[in-house]
Order: sequence, then structure tokens, then C-alpha cells
Amino acid sequence: MLSNFCRLIYQSVICFIISVFLLLVLNFPALAVPDDLSQLSFSDLPAINSSGSIDLDDGTRQWATGQTPDQFLRLGDIQSLLPQSLSINTISEALGQDLSGTSIENFAPLATQSVGSLLEAMPELGQFSMRDLPVLQSLFSEKASLNPGQLQEASLSQLLQDYPELSQLNLDDVDLSQFSIDSLPGADKLPISKLDGWEKTTLTEVPGLNKLPMGSFPGAPPLAGGGIMRVDFVHGPEESERTNTISGSDVMGFRVPCTIGNPDDCAYIELDDAENVGRTAQSPMEGVQWISGKYQEVEGGHGAYKWVNNGKEPTGRLPFGDTFKVVVWEPDETTDSVTTALFARYCDDWGCTPYFIGPIPFMTYHRDDPIFVGLITPEPPTTESSTPTRAKKGGGFPPMTQFDSSILGGGGGGDGRTCTVDPSKLDGATKAAIASVDPASREGAMDMVPYIMKACAEAGVTDSDQLAYIIATAQHETDHFRTMREYGDPMYDECGSGEGMVQVTWCGNKERVFRELGLPAYGGMSDRRLQQSDIAAQALCRGMKEGWYGQGRPIAECIGGGRVDYRCARQQVNGTDRWEEIGAAANRIKAGLVRSGGSGSDIGSGVICSTAAPGGGAGGSVPAGEANQRIMQSVQHMGSFSSASGPRSGREACAWAVNRVLSNAGIRPLGNNPNYVPSVESSLQNGRGQQVGQGQAQAGDIVIAKDQRHIGICMNNGCSQVRSNSSSGATFNWNSNGNFDGEYDRYGGATRYYRITQP
Repeated sequence: MLSNFCRLIYQSVICFIISVFLLLVLNFPALAVPDDLSQLSFSDLPAINSSGSIDLDDGTRQWATGQTPDQFLRLGDIQSLLPQSLSINTISEALGQDLSGTSIENFAPLATQSVGSLLEAMPELGQFSMRDLPVLQSLFSEKASLNPGQLQEASLSQLLQDYPELSQLNLDDVDLSQFSIDSLPGADKLPISKLDGWEKTTLTEVPGLNKLPMGSFPGAPPLAGGGIMRVDFVHGPEESERTNTISGSDVMGFRVPCTIGNPDDCAYIELDDAENVGRTAQSPMEGVQWISGKYQEVEGGHGAYKWVNNGKEPTGRLPFGDTFKVVVWEPDETTDSVTTALFARYCDDWGCTPYFIGPIPFMTYHRDDPIFVGLITPEPPTTESSTPTRAKKGGGFPPMTQFDSSILGGGGGGDGRTCTVDPSKLDGATKAAIASVDPASREGAMDMVPYIMKACAEAGVTDSDQLAYIIATAQHETDHFRTMREYGDPMYDECGSGEGMVQVTWCGNKERVFRELGLPAYGGMSDRRLQQSDIAAQALCRGMKEGWYGQGRPIAECIGGGRVDYRCARQQVNGTDRWEEIGAAANRIKAGLVRSGGSGSDIGSGVICSTAAPGGGAGGSVPAGEANQRIMQSVQHMGSFSSASGPRSGREACAWAVNRVLSNAGIRPLGNNPNYVPSVESSLQNGRGQQVGQGQAQAGDIVIAKDQRHIGICMNNGCSQVRSNSSSGATFNWNSNGNFDGEYDRYGGATRYYRITQP
């Protein structure tokens, strides 16, 4: 009855959570539930059953037994719900109570601001007379000893012009309990995202937020099509080898088999259609298995924090979005019941940990109860299975000692080569090709076209019509040379979405690429080498020349010897999708190549690839190893990206941008304050890196110059080419030398080079 009722009136995931919560936990009858069901808040969730911590560069995250999620979850952990777009005013309206009179002391994002950061968030305050800003009056009176006359008549902007050091004072340097939020004009209407450091605030530190119904959050996910099933059978850990699963992670997918080759520990619940029509009406999802995350763990995590907890999390599902992971915990055949738990994760701009903060006891189900599983998308089982935790049966919710939260590490991959582009060594034909792509593509073309020219020369592509069409294909497939990963990450099969400069899809095609190129075998969806520029270019050039894709015909059967059939050529990649548009681009590139007259062995000479020598580098320096390789792959993958969301809208985002590249490479951010160059350098000097001389500097090293005013990434050996953030353009695309000459000429100071040794 409950499942049918949900289908009729439930409008969101939250509605379903609340109804099942009331029915199964509080034993409310289904039809006694009021119509407005979206009232469950974070403070209503049960307390966590184990303590833990994470040691990070910016401090330690801790949670303790007995805390409710609102007490340890930060706003950055639940960004998908968009709490940062709320204000005290919008929270007040949702709760039906005025919170603007709450003391600033109880609104941590505001209380922790400096005067300078407050003025950045609320520039209109600069025009107010100090008499209208009592909290700042008190702050300046106590900490700067200014006379009463100055604190009455002057505007805030005037005062800061006369005494710029006042901008460094923090609001919480005075007792804020006597000042309400609305004592700062407009503070109650300010989106939380405008306040520096908002993502580090817990839910209880924003007035009313922990009481806000989850359905009222701007990013609350809708109930997207069905997702209600029935608990058919309950099986304990004595079971073995289950492959028809719907559990896993957002990294491995949600059809991860249970311990292929292992004899037991595959506890699970078997699910059937919600209507309980049994075997007389079978559906494709009948009999699917949700594996217990108490007994099985899977890969999880993203970015710089991917390797927290050894990169593992309990297997489960994300039926309510990515704020919590729902985990089947202890299936008990003797009572035909199963407990479930929620797990949270830590997230910020640099990535997300696996879901390992828990368990938070959730709901207990019995046989024939409805259970919400969320939207299930068709996908085949993964080739990799989950890993047994060797947890013991029974015991409720003990501390999960098998989830070690103390380890931060790094990943790996690639073929051992580090490749960079030296613009000063580009040949005429490559320059002409870059100049001939459409204007929207030229910035990214500088990063990719040199690799294509080199790979095609090595593959023996000498026909200018063929070369032009190959470049035009890459321009289209990479969205103007912006990405080598298909937007939306559609799952074609267990090997994921399209990758590379030709968007290779399907396991068979990806496996063939690595086999044909003589590289170590393709390693499945977590293998990202096809997004490495030199390998992607080889897969593009040789694949099209030899006919690895589409209809399997070499490009010479469509283009060559004076024959140009763009429709045929497109069919060797992706049907006839936009074949005329790609053909027109090829014509423009061909004209540029013909005008340049460039060909021969100098093609691609601007691409320099090197392999780090085992055990050391030149001159006994710190070897440029895995971290350097990952950094360069990240630079090539991210290309020219906007830093507008960094400090001062990208104008002071040089450290922020470098740390974004590191995060994308799976490397922890540098610095207790990752947006501040001195803090980044301090981190490198105190365990995270080692200084090297310019003669030993290699691609992927970090360069800091001009009295710590700027930071960038070395793009070649010797660091004569550096990529860094452009302050004026708010984009990570400024190519300069290691001294940042030009923009920073007025500053002095030595240039220092560092190699990251602790990713």
C-alpha cells in the first residue's frame, strides 16, 4: 500500500524517506501521515555509532560517537544540496521564523570574516557611516584605539583608506554575542557562498539550517522515475559469489559483483517488484541483489582525497543523491530483517573522500517491506569485484575498524612518460594547423595539435587531406580541444564513457587501442591513459589510418590520392554525425597546411617526451617520478580553465589554480591555506616537497618567484616554459618563463623550484 501511495502523491525523494521513516521506525500507519511530508531535517537523523578523524593539510576532521550528522557534516560535504545559495532570510522564510536577530556569534560564516573579506562579500558596506556599523565600531575601538569622532563620522571606505591595517582585523576579535546579524545592513540577505570559508562551516553553525527540511534545500533531488522495490529474501554472510547486483559506488558503478572466487561473506537482500506479483510476472530487475557494505567494500573517492581510507568505502547505493550513501548493513535470516546505515564523506574544492564517515543507523526492513533503491540505469556487471572486510556477524553497529581513516596516498597510471609542448620548437606545419582551426579552438589547439602532428608523422600519415581531416575530427570530438572525456559520462558498458581525441567507446575498442600501441593492457574504467595527450594522439592517428573504429576501414579508402569523401571518413568514427561541418573544418585546415609547405621529420618537434630514470634523475636530483607525470597529465587534461571562482574572482588565484591542477591529478592541496603562495611554499619546505636547482627542474615541478607573489607549473625540463594563472583574464593559461617576466618585472626576489615528493 505504501509504495502505491508514494507513487500517487510523493513528489520528492525526501517525501519517500519521511514516509518510510514514520512507518517503519516510528510505527506510524501510512495513511495517518500528513500530506506535507517533506519535514525531515539533518537534526532528525540518528546519531553516529563510531568515532573517527581525517588528517588533512588544513587541519583535522573529527566526528564522535553520539553526534548527529548536523554536528559533524560541513556545508562543503553537502554541496550538491546547494546550501551555499541560501541566506539567513531564505532560511527564515522556509522555517516561518525570523532569524535575523540571532547574534553574529552564532553565525560562523559571518563571525569568522576579516574586515577585508567582509568588504569583498558586501562592498556596499564601504559607503555606510561607521555610526551605522556598530560591530565594526566596537572592533576598531577595542583593537585599534581610534577616537570616538573618527568612529562616528567617517565611512568604512574612508577609514580603511586612512588605516589599511584595519582590514586585517577579524570580527570575532570582539565579543559578538551583543550584535545581531541584521546589525550589519544586508547580512541577513547575503548568500552564504559570498562569505569566505563557508564550506568549512558545520550545519549547526548556520542558524536554522539543521532544522531546515531537506526538501527545502535548493538542490534537493527529485524522485526520478520509480525506484521502489520489495525485500523478497534476506541472506547472511554465509552466501558466496553474487553477480546480479545493484550495489557498488559512483567510481566502480552500481553492478559490482560480490567477491568472485571467494567462498563467503556475500550477505545481501534479494529484491523483487514493489507490487509483490511474484514469479508470475518477471521483470529484468527481479531477483537483483543489494550486497551488504558491512561485509564488502569497493573503490570510492575523487580528486585529491580519493585515497583517504585506502580509497575504500562500503558497497551500497546513492538513492537520495550524493549527500549520503545508503548501505545494507546486517541481514538476519532468523528474523527475515535487515538493518541499513548511512555513510557520509568529506568534500571541498579539491575533491571528495570515499563514503566512510559512519555508520549512521538508518532503517530496519523486514521481508515484503518496500525499499527505495533510486533510479537504476541499465549497465552490465563490472569485471572487478568488491573486497571482503572480514567483519564479524552480529553486534549491531560496532566501530568500523576495518575502515582506516588515517591514510592519505596517491594513485598512478600512464606509461611512464612525461610529455610537454615547447612552443619555441614548433615546426611551420604545426603552427599553420593551429592557426587554421576555428577561433574558438585555437587556445586548446596549442595543447593538443602538436601531439597530433607528431603522432600522425610517426604513423606515416603524409597526405595533407588525411592529416587535415584527422585534426578536424579531434577538434569536433574534444569540443574545440577542451576535453578528452565525454560530457555526462554515459555508461556504454563497464568501461564507461568516450575518452581521448577520438572519443573511444566500448571495452573492445579500448582494449584494442592499447594492444595495437604495444602498451600495458587496458585496466578498465579507472584506467585514464586515453586522456593522456601523447597516447590519445597515437590512438587518433593510427586508429584512423588503420581503421580501428566505425566501419573498420582505413582513412585512405575515403580520403587520399585526390579523392575526398568526408561522409565516408566520418563513418569510420561515428556514423554520419555532423560530417559536413567536420569536412568544412578539414578544408580550412588543409588550406593552412598547403600554405605552410611544412612536412618531414621536423613535424611535431615541439613535443618533448621523457622517461624518469629509475632511482634518480640527472645530477643526483630528486627523480621526477609519478607525481610529476600525474601533474602534467592533469595540465594537459584540464587545458585552459577559468579561475573566476577562485580568490578575488580569479585575480589572486595563482595558488588556487595550481592546487586545482594538483587536485585533478589526485594530489592533496599544498598549504594550510591553499590559496596563499607563502603557505604553499611552507608546505613544500616542510615535508611535501624538495627544492631543486633550475638545471634539474623538470616538467611538473612547482616554481615560485617574485617574493612569493606568483606560482606556476614547469612545462619543460629546465623550466624555461611555465604555465600559471592569468590575473587579468582569470584563466589558467598564462605561458611565461620561470621568472614570470613581463607582468611581475617591478618585483624582485629569487626564483625557487620544488618537486612534490609526498603526493
